[in-house]
Amino acid sequence: MLRKSLTLFVTISILLAVAVAPANAVTIGTCACIGIFESPCSCSENVNFHPTIDNVDPDISSLGDDLSIQVSIEASDINGVDDIDHVVATLYYENFARLYSNPPSPPRMQLDQKNSPLDYIFDSDTGIYTGTLTHTNYKPGFYILKVQVFDKKGAYDTEEIKVLMISGLNGDFSGNGKLNTWDITYLAKHLAGNPGFENIYSYEVSSNGKLNTWDITYLAKALAGQPGFSL
Repeated sequence: MLRKSLTLFVTISILLAVAVAPANAVTIGTCACIGIFESPCSCSENVNFHPTIDNVDPDISSLGDDLSIQVSIEASDINGVDDIDHVVATLYYENFARLYSNPPSPPRMQLDQKNSPLDYIFDSDTGIYTGTLTHTNYKPGFYILKVQVFDKKGAYDTEEIKVLMISGLNGDFSGNGKLNTWDITYLAKHLAGNPGFENIYSYEVSSNGKLNTWDITYLAKALAGQPGFSL
């Protein structure tokens, strides 16, 4: 099992492909149109097509307690690669508690973000952007990568993928890497809505798809070694 001090390294590589519309290209019915002083315009004037993220391919590897996620992103713009302005790559964390609440709570947490201008990140020889997102406070949960590619007029495309799920220790609701009676107390405080106990770091343990007081009872019986209550 990975230790609490796990550092999560995320390396993002973005391949920006040139997609130039031919002279006889068929008109596309949907376009992002930028008018003067925010006044409306038709697609016959000041036409701007938003960039497109064509592919997101994460490659996850581990070395000791470090995780590395190499993500290749291929993007294109019908107006040409020079129209792409910058790339925003954001790593988010979602807690297990969101699975059992409607609407999902607590809010998604932003761990790190890189906002990189194209003239700084784009290597015209290799077509690859390399950056690093880091997270040093490892907890079980879901890690989501959100990538946005913007053009010079503010139009953009967004791709969001769940790149990693860390399950942790089943029943370790407190997320301290140990399984004991504190997890019973922690879960009880979470279900009661006590401040400071909004997050949980384990799936429900009774396998009924719900998180409620039965999980408190089930966990207590499992820790006591009662037959039929395994974790």
